[in-house]
Amino acid sequence: MSILDSQSSFTTFTFTEGPFSSSEEQPAFFHSYEYLRGHKLGVIRLNPEVSERMSRDGLRETLHPRQLPMLVKPKPWLSYDQGGYLYSQSTSPHRLLRHRIYSFLLGSAMRFKDSQEQQSYLRHASEQGNLELVYAGLDVLGSTPWQVNRKVFDVVLNVWNSGERMCKIPPAVYDLPEPQKPENYESDPKARLVYLTRQKVWSEGKANNHSDRCSVNYKIEIARAVSYTSPFVPPTGC
Repeated sequence: MSILDSQSSFTTFTFTEGPFSSSEEQPAFFHSYEYLRGHKLGVIRLNPEVSERMSRDGLRETLHPRQLPMLVKPKPWLSYDQGGYLYSQSTSPHRLLRHRIYSFLLGSAMRFKDSQEQQSYLRHASEQGNLELVYAGLDVLGSTPWQVNRKVFDVVLNVWNSGERMCKIPPAVYDLPEPQKPENYESDPKARLVYLTRQKVWSEGKANNHSDRCSVNYKIEIARAVSYTSPFVPPTGC
């Protein structure tokens, strides 16, 4: 954890009135604890300042994403671990098909985690020629260029910059009212339980809204980067 702290510091600036400003060095990650089913677990959390910046700033300045759309056709799928991107190799999973069938894109035609047995089954099925139709479908999807609809993108961008909620675009600030603590909170166990339950649901909704905001921001920046091209994309989902 000390190595992580030393390699992930950042500077946050706090501006005050007048010509003076102050800055403070903070770690991007910090260690804390949480309880799960009565057991104390150590967890690594993201600094709120970093989280806020990721939801607000462009991804180009803050993150360097991988597995982006390609300007040329991806390699044809020859086996379960040969296909997709031309050079990059990775074990980062991307969804290929729904209902628990997945794609690694850069390394494997199916997603599995810490399962040598599943990898063995996949390799055997590929060697027996039982995945040829799947590979053919992946090649068709990967060889089909697509393009961002600029008019639709501009509408999405305007909604995003407004910070308002629309369809699946989350608001910049969580817009559902926080539950109010009842006056009989201390004396009525039932009222206290109802309030705590509603407060938990509201807190989860606020956290999910922030997570969704970061996810949409990521997608918008990628769409912006390829909006003037017709890239090819190794299939990630149907």
